[in-house]
Amino acid sequence: AAAARRARAQPLRMPARLSPSAVATFRECEQLFLFRYCWKLPELPSPALERGILVHEVLETMLREWPAQDRTLDRLEAEFRSSWAARRAEKRPLLFESVDEEREWGLASLRLLANYVAKEDPHQMRPEVVVDVERWLEARLDGGPGAPPLTLVGKVDRLDAANGGVVVVDYKTGEAPAAKPYSPRFIATLRDAAFTQLKCYALMLDRNGETPHGLRIFYLGGDEAVLDDAAVPTDAEERRAYLDDVEAYLRGVWQAIYALVQTNDPAAFRPCDRSFCECRKTSGLVFGGPDVALPEVAAEVLAAPRLASSTPARRTGGAPPPNDGAPSYDAMKVKDLREACRTRNLSAVVRRTEGDAKTVLIARLREADRLAA
Repeated sequence: AAAARRARAQPLRMPARLSPSAVATFRECEQLFLFRYCWKLPELPSPALERGILVHEVLETMLREWPAQDRTLDRLEAEFRSSWAARRAEKRPLLFESVDEEREWGLASLRLLANYVAKEDPHQMRPEVVVDVERWLEARLDGGPGAPPLTLVGKVDRLDAANGGVVVVDYKTGEAPAAKPYSPRFIATLRDAAFTQLKCYALMLDRNGETPHGLRIFYLGGDEAVLDDAAVPTDAEERRAYLDDVEAYLRGVWQAIYALVQTNDPAAFRPCDRSFCECRKTSGLVFGGPDVALPEVAAEVLAAPRLASSTPARRTGGAPPPNDGAPSYDAMKVKDLREACRTRNLSAVVRRTEGDAKTVLIARLREADRLAA
């Protein structure tokens, strides 16, 4: 809270750089972007975030350090357990209400590693196949009228060799959009938004003299892992036009951020309307309460150019309307219901004596909805 108040007392400043994830955050929630990337407030801990960090670390260690014959599921699971044990004393009180909840999280995390091994044989991921893992990339771009130059940075999960170039591979610990009970239109929106981040990596690779030949998202969640691929044009002129579109999109985002910073008004960064967003937990500390009247910002400031077929149309907070295919509680899995409860400060723990976990969690969420109505 003190850090947030100190940050608010200072003049607004442009972030020194942008990452693909920062770009996604700005398009989803301007206020969260303000907190994380302008004011550098720490990201709130969550079981999902911790799982993602650990799974990425384990896969990096396997590909970078282990010989092919040692890349077994048993060793992956042991590495995950060892990594969690090393940080458990510090992290557990922040993440879990009970040992049962921690155990459920751990088992779900191990299933992601099992899904990985079932989808891809790690013994075959030799150096001539996997070019690099967790590589930092950087490119300096024109920031547009009045704005400072844009430094784009990011750490790509993996680069695979392909036809004299590379394929950008990004691990996601969630389920593929197509596996969720959303409408086809909303699934396409989510897919395009995810690939926009990978296109940023492709642009940085190109600026550093490498040729991006494809994009791959490796979804580890759900009943089984899913590979989702998108091509990058092989023709040099078409690829240049493709990457020019990516750069124009990023310049538009940078211009929109610059315009908001120029107002020197933190409230110009609008909050989203997603119930699970971290902005809801932080804004009260900064602005003094959840129901703060925020000024409207000129539409032209917020209408940054979009990358064609890559970003959802702007909507306050980026959340889909009810008829856009958002799932009902009945269609959600237990793990998603638990996460929904946590984001609303409801208990996600269901004891055996309370009955069926899904029924209990849905009842809690519906009661919260009724009280909030």
